[in-house]
Amino acid sequence: MEDQNQQNPEDVVAFDVPTFIRLLEFAREDATDDEALHHATEKIIELCQDGQVLTMDQYDEIVAGNTKVDTSGMNAVEDDMHTIDEQRWMKLAGILTEEEDEDEEDFNLDSAFADSPESAPYNDVLGIFESYEVPKIVEDFKTKFAGQDTISKQDYSEFANQFIDDSSDFAYIQANWINMWDEDIYDKAGLI
Repeated sequence: MEDQNQQNPEDVVAFDVPTFIRLLEFAREDATDDEALHHATEKIIELCQDGQVLTMDQYDEIVAGNTKVDTSGMNAVEDDMHTIDEQRWMKLAGILTEEEDEDEEDFNLDSAFADSPESAPYNDVLGIFESYEVPKIVEDFKTKFAGQDTISKQDYSEFANQFIDDSSDFAYIQANWINMWDEDIYDKAGLI
């Protein structure tokens, strides 16, 4: 016991952000009762005894038997990163009020894209595609738009649409364009 207290003397716990968010959701919605929260807390402390940072790999072990719903599969990186409703978490943490949330719901990305400037400097648009870190896309862009000083919104959109996997990616295409003038666009559009 002496050795454990030296490694983690103050019952310090640490988790990555996706795990922290998922544990907040567990506490608010899935825990069967207060006792379930105490059991989960004890398990978290136990797992952190060696100073380990907990990840979604340990989530099922933390909440085992203490949840109203089946949690299997919730530790997949793909699932946990794509199912988190950030506004819900911001409300839970007291960062976003209901009134601010209603304002966010009024935001229309299609309208914002339509209202955005009709063209942008070549290097700024190139920067969007360089951020994808896919050399073929960058080379195709440089080839297609060689010698141009500006890129029209329509040309940008048509070019970017060639590389999307599904229709949800179109929102990011619009937001990436708008981001050249409005750095808060991802937040406004609920894309973070």
